[in-house]
Amino acid sequence: MLRRGVPLDEIRKRLRSPMGLDIGAKTAGEIAVSALAEAVMELRGGTGRPLSEVKNPYALLQEALSGNISHRCPPKTEAGDPHTPTPE
Repeated sequence: MLRRGVPLDEIRKRLRSPMGLDIGAKTAGEIAVSALAEAVMELRGGTGRPLSEVKNPYALLQEALSGNISHRCPPKTEAGDPHTPTPE
């Protein structure tokens, strides 16, 4: 990247070392999961926080019990074609 004229500060912003989320990985497979988890987090804009802190299952349950959950459900589709809504 330096040879292509990318400033060193920009390279440091883009690259991370060591890569991965701290999940206590010990084996090669666990380290790979850790690295992929960080890559997906960056790609999808995740926070890296535990889902139990980010998603409140009790709020979702309360919405479901009150009948206010249709906005969270995907539309019904025909069997075999996930993109075609079924007529109601």
